[in-house]
Amino acid sequence: MKLWSYYFEVLEINIDDIDRITASYYKMIELKYATPLMIFQFAKFLQDEGRVKESYKIYEIGLKEFNDSRIRFEIYNNYLVQSIKFNEDKERIRDLFDKCLIELPNELVKPIIVLYSEFEYDNGLIIKAFNIVNDFIMSTSLDPIDLILLLSSKYHNNVDLRQWFEKWLTLKLTKESLMKLLKEFIKFEIANKQYDRVRTLYEYSHSNINYTFKDWEDFELEYGNESTFKKMLRFKTKLKETAADPVGFVMGSSTTSKPSNPDIIDIDM
Repeated sequence: MKLWSYYFEVLEINIDDIDRITASYYKMIELKYATPLMIFQFAKFLQDEGRVKESYKIYEIGLKEFNDSRIRFEIYNNYLVQSIKFNEDKERIRDLFDKCLIELPNELVKPIIVLYSEFEYDNGLIIKAFNIVNDFIMSTSLDPIDLILLLSSKYHNNVDLRQWFEKWLTLKLTKESLMKLLKEFIKFEIANKQYDRVRTLYEYSHSNINYTFKDWEDFELEYGNESTFKKMLRFKTKLKETAADPVGFVMGSSTTSKPSNPDIIDIDM
């Protein structure tokens, strides 16, 4: 295989006969000697020569030749990026995205989901762009916190995001991901000056995970008053008393089954 790669490097550098180079690539594919790298090289060669449509056929050949999911992901990703770059028909690109998402396993498609969303966003379909990512978040068994943070960052000025924060809180998340989600939700509510909602979120955070009180204290110092600060301190004291009450602990633990994974929190809203 290394010899073939070297052969094509020499061929492209020293020979101006495009048809001869192209025929050699096709011969390599016919003999089943093609590697994923050679597929990418051939496609790029055709694109550099202005034969973009033909380069798409090479990606299609690669998808037929290779069954490994990771290799197919790389081919699809390259295929999609180049199709967008060369302004391929939008409906054809959408069909390619949909086909890719059907054929690839969930654990590999996050970058494709993001690319699909960006494609629709750039084409002015803002709601569709949001839904592409959000539908995946709500249906996947994978930890979606990176995608949630992506949506939060991109759509932070949209007040409708609140309803989705509330739905995301119903997902089964690790403690670390839940903390990130709550911090982002709190930041969103502060930006919208919904300070009572912020306090409710802080109470929820401290009741469900080991969330530092410093953030809440800093919030009250900046946005609250003496009354709200004292209310926070009373909540803090009550929480400590509850944690120190062995009877309360036993009663609470007896009504809730322990999750099989101790790092997973099942939120009951």
